[in-house]
Amino acid sequence: MEHGTLTGDPVYLKYFDVSDAGFAWPASLREEILERRIALDDTLIFDILLEAGGVARPWTLFPPRAQEDLELVLQAIETSDFDDLKKECLVYYLLKWHKDGREGRFQVDRAIPSQYVNLADAYWHLDSGVDIAVSHLVARSPSSPTDA
Repeated sequence: MEHGTLTGDPVYLKYFDVSDAGFAWPASLREEILERRIALDDTLIFDILLEAGGVARPWTLFPPRAQEDLELVLQAIETSDFDDLKKECLVYYLLKWHKDGREGRFQVDRAIPSQYVNLADAYWHLDSGVDIAVSHLVARSPSSPTDA
């Protein structure tokens, strides 16, 4: 699935702060994300997930530089091959970059089950490089077998 031209306001845009002061991806963070992508053999987990949903060249979409870029990412998610739950998990992942808890409100609003949130949290931790040791713990489901 190619991307490029906007076809209208993405459904999920209202959950993001797109003001200059509140935009989640300032230049310094975009640089960190790009460096992290390089460290991970040029592929973030987010790239893999978008590609699995039929999004072509996902690495060209993320991180967004401005509102229009964010709209393109959201549009790619909305038009992907994924079901609504998977789409909302990808939006949840993006909302985590605000680092202000809005992803938790989104989870409640959209009734995303906690096991999916835990997995999205783990993906975010691995892609961001923040608290990577935590990613193993948050990805673990209470019903998963323990290491004995």
